Amino acid sequence: MNKRVFTIGLATLGLSLSISACGAKNSSTDSSDTATSKEYDTVSAPDSATESQADAVTADTSTSDASEKEASKSKPITVKLNTPITNDFMETTLTKASYSYELNPSDTSSAYVYMQGTDGQKYFYVEGNFKNLAGYSAEPDNSIVKFKFDDKYEYTGTVYEDSGTDINQFFSVNPLETVKIYIAAQVPDEIIDSYSSVTVDWMMDDMFGSTDSSHYQYVQEDTVQYDYQLNLKK
Repeated sequence: MNKRVFTIGLATLGLSLSISACGAKNSSTDSSDTATSKEYDTVSAPDSATESQADAVTADTSTSDASEKEASKSKPITVKLNTPITNDFMETTLTKASYSYELNPSDTSSAYVYMQGTDGQKYFYVEGNFKNLAGYSAEPDNSIVKFKFDDKYEYTGTVYEDSGTDINQFFSVNPLETVKIYIAAQVPDEIIDSYSSVTVDWMMDDMFGSTDSSHYQYVQEDTVQYDYQLNLKK
């Protein structure tokens, strides 16, 4: 059963990123308020990034606690749009990347809950489908998301659920249930207008930090077990 959330807030993670507002609309809302979107293509991960992560994985774990944590970090797994991502607890296909002033649910024919960007910013998002393969509920929102534009400008993101009529920041997915998701971050219009490439990292632990239906812990970036990396160009 999905958790319905009508007042949505996002705490600051790493570099500051905030979501200004959410609310309900009805079918009379003028859809022309939403910014025109653009889709993007995937590209191969840069060799330098791969080499850097490989160095971290093979580091001498006896040198210091810092090097041990760096070595324990998962090496990024390069993924592409429209190609299934499968592990022991999920099956996900990311279908497209785009941007918009609002994140709207699939059904806007009546009242619905949406996410709205702040002035001078838009949501850059990756859309997809998520299926829970585990034997108990999964919470994909307990993951770490980062968008890095032109290998320089980094923004923290969030995984949202599109329940049909609502955009939910906090949600759970029942065993063998499939839901639509957005992996999104607010970024300045200047970035949207001028960038050439973006790397999206979606980092998680087994079952998003859950060891069973009653035990749960927050994912830590220095010990993530999976880092799915999507490389896009304009």
